[in-house]
Amino acid sequence: AAFVGGGVGFGLDAGVGCGGDGGGGGGSVAARCGSGRRAPMELRQSRRGRGSRARGRAGGLCVTPRVARRAAPVAAVSGANWSEVPPVPAEKSVAPRRLDAPRPRDQRYPAPSPVRFTAQRQKVIQTYQSLPAMWPDLAASFPDQVAVIDEHNGGVMAGVESGVQMTFAQIHTTIGRFADGLASLGIGSRCNLALFAENSHRWLIADQAVMRLGCATAVRGASAPADELSFIYSNSNSVALIVESKTVLLDVLPRLPPTAQVRFCVVLLGSVPTRDELESARIAPSVHAKLYKFDEIVQNGKDRARMAPASCIMTPEATRDDIATIIYTSGTTGHPKGVPLTHENLLHQTTYLTIGDVDTVLGDKFVSILPCWHIFERTAEYFVLARGGTLVYSNRRRFRTDLTKHSPSILVVVPRVLESLHASVISKVSRSSALKRAIFFAFAALSMSYIRAKRIAFGKDIFVSPYNFFRRAWCLLKTAFLLPFYALASVLIWRTVRAALGNRVREIICGGGSLALNLEDFFEAAKLNVFVGYGLTETSPVLANRFASRNVRGSAGLPPAGTQLKIVKTDDASQLVRPGETGVLKVRGPQVMKGYYMNEAATKAAIDADGFFDTGDLVFRARTGGDVVIAGRMKDTIVLSNGENVEPAPIEDALLESPYIDQVMIVGQDQKALGALIVVKIDALEAAGFILPDDARRMETLIEAGDISGLKQVEPLLFNDEVVGRAMRAEFDREIATRVQERPNFTPNDRINSYRLLLRPFTIKDGTLTQTLKIKRNAVTAAFAAEIAALF
Repeated sequence: AAFVGGGVGFGLDAGVGCGGDGGGGGGSVAARCGSGRRAPMELRQSRRGRGSRARGRAGGLCVTPRVARRAAPVAAVSGANWSEVPPVPAEKSVAPRRLDAPRPRDQRYPAPSPVRFTAQRQKVIQTYQSLPAMWPDLAASFPDQVAVIDEHNGGVMAGVESGVQMTFAQIHTTIGRFADGLASLGIGSRCNLALFAENSHRWLIADQAVMRLGCATAVRGASAPADELSFIYSNSNSVALIVESKTVLLDVLPRLPPTAQVRFCVVLLGSVPTRDELESARIAPSVHAKLYKFDEIVQNGKDRARMAPASCIMTPEATRDDIATIIYTSGTTGHPKGVPLTHENLLHQTTYLTIGDVDTVLGDKFVSILPCWHIFERTAEYFVLARGGTLVYSNRRRFRTDLTKHSPSILVVVPRVLESLHASVISKVSRSSALKRAIFFAFAALSMSYIRAKRIAFGKDIFVSPYNFFRRAWCLLKTAFLLPFYALASVLIWRTVRAALGNRVREIICGGGSLALNLEDFFEAAKLNVFVGYGLTETSPVLANRFASRNVRGSAGLPPAGTQLKIVKTDDASQLVRPGETGVLKVRGPQVMKGYYMNEAATKAAIDADGFFDTGDLVFRARTGGDVVIAGRMKDTIVLSNGENVEPAPIEDALLESPYIDQVMIVGQDQKALGALIVVKIDALEAAGFILPDDARRMETLIEAGDISGLKQVEPLLFNDEVVGRAMRAEFDREIATRVQERPNFTPNDRINSYRLLLRPFTIKDGTLTQTLKIKRNAVTAAFAAEIAALF
């Protein structure tokens, strides 16, 4: 639940950097196979239990909530609204029944939720005609339940040291007043308003008030470049500007084109700019009288309610087909594209997503640190709040304290958070006594062996066929033998890891990038449920997710109700792939956008005539029973000079399992072999004796300061040293060869022939990371052009 930018680490001791990204919002998982490579065996499913067998054309491959029980896939199958499912017929014929019909013994995708309270809430949410319709319902159902806790931002804004706590009744009232205040300034339905701010309860209020009016928010973080914010404002045809602070306002307004319409501006935090500040920024005098503080808008709403009660917004004016928000992709090349998402898109996610037995219930706490405007975090917030949960806004400095103080049930993270937590644990152990190190690593190894064996024994390993009965039987015996050691390890080492997250975490939702399998093993061994999901901004975002009774590690899970997935050949989108083969994922469903905002060309390129959206992701279907496994990105494929295609993501995931490697990017387009840029972990090199403690502190200081020239001066002294540098490179040679060659489905083309060790990390600040901490390959290629050229 944290971001790492500017080289700042996260974990049990360190702080985190945070940001957000309007690009692909969902998460992919570590799939150790490349484009066009056939999975090791034909994908099949267990036949145990009752249920029908879905059959389809032999050449097709499609993944759905009720996926086929045989290897033969279907061309396009969808889930459906669970409330409309007819009674289960007796299974007397070969013909497939409705694949979405519930089976008592089939727990692969529970919809409705198996938790009674959550299932009841799902039925209520189904009746909403817009997202803001949840507030009057929640205020009536749970008026005194705390909805939002904003201790850090609240103190600054309200002048109260303890910050702000708002019940559902209070936040509903404030949203209504803010909406009335906006209406008093002339805002009517179907207008777009730009909202540029970071996490706070006032962001949520502004967002929902705009939607309540039947309008849409064009969103981005306050830390985004001013030119980008200016582009978003004008491209979205916004008519008013809501910003976090006057600093953002003074940066954006002067950059707006003369044609931009600015009816008024609202500052959420602090005061509006003074006349001198406006004149110094060369902002037109016509804007000076149109600036309002948050409290002034709320007061305007109160006055309107008192003076003209009939004119107040009593119920949300939006409909399911109205645009709720416009989210802009990261724009790694050229300008970002606007993704308009409707209330229908967002309500599908709020209604049908489920984690199973650990689903959110009334009073569950969710500590938030991801950017609230990003679709991944945003959907998670709506999801939790609609079920009566409590949203706790945190920040990078207070996150660890908030985990201990609030003991959340739910965390929503990106993979980098889990990487940082894992690295922090290992670093702390490495600095302990020899005995403690020996105990930790011995029991950790036994725990990993136990959970890997258990995974195979119960047919939940994506790389081992469930029909390999001999291996499953052997692993079952191994599991029984290791169980006592694992039970002891849970007491000796894993409970401290759980305690660092507050001791009450039931679910960790992970998305926004690839999660390495060694991290899957680590957190499963620690008895922390990590549920990986996958999706994009264009799909609101979730297209697939794992859940409690079917948490298949290494996969992205199964799609929610109503979602149609098909996997097509990379060189011919009209042809479905054969079973087990990797292809490009195309999707259709109620959560998928209808097209990019004001960009017909991009829409035609992304959505075909049948309404299927091209994700650009390479996937295959796991042998565990149809779980989606992400193999890479089509646009990231590296083509070597011999014509072979290599997917860098699985190789990078394997390398990130090394304790010495913090970040890595594989390169080699049109080259004979692959190369790699590797950002090292300074604390790991220090623990291994390659760096002296004083030198390590100096390097960390340079990284935190963003001193690129200083780091470039240190790198050759460290890595080219005749004694230490040579020993270090020998260790990296061994690590790289071992990690790459021992991963599943290794081929000779995957070998790393050359690499460059770096101290300078890829960061949000220098533009080499998106704000969800995914590497911008084109930006890294440009920033490290000389280093890459030297590899070949």
